[in-house]
Amino acid sequence: MAVEPDAAPIPRLARADLLLLAFPLLFAGVYGALAVNSGDGIPPLAGASVACCLLIVDGVFLNPPVDD
Repeated sequence: MAVEPDAAPIPRLARADLLLLAFPLLFAGVYGALAVNSGDGIPPLAGASVACCLLIVDGVFLNPPVDD
């Protein structure tokens, strides 16, 4: 007797959704890595902001979302 699950399959994430997920992960990762190597709080904050700006440029200008 096979029992079929009632749950619907998980929808596939779009590229824009993955970019939104990447922002906080990238910011925290870059900030943490630079904070360990730097005594001041300004370089880690600037580095994390620049890294996130690269994601914004990619997501808005290089590969903008399109309607399917």
